[in-house]
Amino acid sequence: FGELPLLYDLQPALANRIGDPACRKLVIVATASLPSDGRMGDLSHALASRAGNVHVSVYTCTVEESVVAAYSDCVRPIQGVHFEPGPFSAARANAQRNGRHLTLELHGACVALGPFRPWDAPPLV
Repeated sequence: FGELPLLYDLQPALANRIGDPACRKLVIVATASLPSDGRMGDLSHALASRAGNVHVSVYTCTVEESVVAAYSDCVRPIQGVHFEPGPFSAARANAQRNGRHLTLELHGACVALGPFRPWDAPPLV
């Protein structure tokens, strides 16, 4: 797919340029390759230091195991950043193996709403 200057393109989106902390922003990163402008550790740092009102969902659009594993290792440990591995075809095959049905619409909702899914959040006390 060529060069992917992900870190350069992502920096403005991770900042709170609006200035209103009550305003929330969702950033969806859909990628099929590793960043060409830095290491995965740089991406991890950028995601971890994003503004508090910025929510991120990272979606890997490839079945290339090394790319999915690199993003999984980088993104999963970061609180408040959702990771959705692999394309729809892989997610659907995984769901079918587990006796479930996954539609394209539901998969899209999981990607887009990942950071806001209440079933992933700790219970309110």
